[in-house]
Amino acid sequence: MGLRKVNAAMTVRATLGFVIIAVAYVRIAGAEEGGLIPEASDSLSGDFVPSRGFDAPSWQVTVEGMLIQRDDMDSVPLIVDLGGAITLLNADELSLRHRNGIRLSASRQVVRSLDLELEYSRAGLADDSVLDSAAGAEMFAYGAAFGTAPLSLVYGSDLNNYEFNWRYGWCRGPLKMLVGARHMALDESMTVTDAASPPQLFLGNLRNHMDGGQVGVEGVICQNRFARIEGGIKLGFYNNSANFDAAFPQAGPGATFEAASDEHAYSTELWLGVNSRLTERLSLKLGYRLMWLRGIALLPEQLDDMAVPIVGELQVKGDPVYRGMTVGLQLDW
Repeated sequence: MGLRKVNAAMTVRATLGFVIIAVAYVRIAGAEEGGLIPEASDSLSGDFVPSRGFDAPSWQVTVEGMLIQRDDMDSVPLIVDLGGAITLLNADELSLRHRNGIRLSASRQVVRSLDLELEYSRAGLADDSVLDSAAGAEMFAYGAAFGTAPLSLVYGSDLNNYEFNWRYGWCRGPLKMLVGARHMALDESMTVTDAASPPQLFLGNLRNHMDGGQVGVEGVICQNRFARIEGGIKLGFYNNSANFDAAFPQAGPGATFEAASDEHAYSTELWLGVNSRLTERLSLKLGYRLMWLRGIALLPEQLDDMAVPIVGELQVKGDPVYRGMTVGLQLDW
């Protein structure tokens, strides 16, 4: 619960930060001088300096690397020492560090003030936990303990995101209204091995497939001759088709579990970035992204209730928070 409170506070602070930025922008826009006020533009994303002598871009391509981490996991005992009544590894202690992340987007101006955007992103996360010194360690799942110490746990989580968005310039100003379709696939796997022969104790796979739509606002907050500050917010609504399968190979072919569920899921995404001009067509981008998902099935959270796999239902109560830095290049032509 402590980690959840921290993440909730972090989300509130991020939202307040965007509000403060918006208020500051309104105050700047009311000033007569300063040179930071975005000019009205019908181009794809607004020009840095309309007088630099090149046409407004009709195509925009962005390639970014992402350093993303994930927070907010329920408290579920995974590795225990029943003799000492000690939980050696809890699900909320898993540190899902960055493994790989990329974001690709391409935008095309269709008509004046209206452009089409295609976006793909991937965030791969992993945790490797080895308890070599735990002589009494056992895996705790579905109300029972298994295994021969030492135990090793490998947990992977991959989030793939696909978007198709229309963006419309609002009143020829720096803001763009966004509406689009979105598909997200969250695939997770967990393997626990022990000192027995063969050294496999648990294999689990879980898949979330979310299909739906989103609305949002994006725009230029302020800009000068060489750089601009951008930001945006997106709200998404989805149908989440989730399924889970698990097996204990040492216990024989009958020790398998399957479960599936169709539920509603939601997303809130905030981003803020700096776009710095390198050449007339090439820019350097540095940003920060935060996305909160609700109504998600997470693999470790399926292991704490013996009844769930038997009745074929999933615990779809996860609300993970993805956050981190992005850096990349943007090409306009």
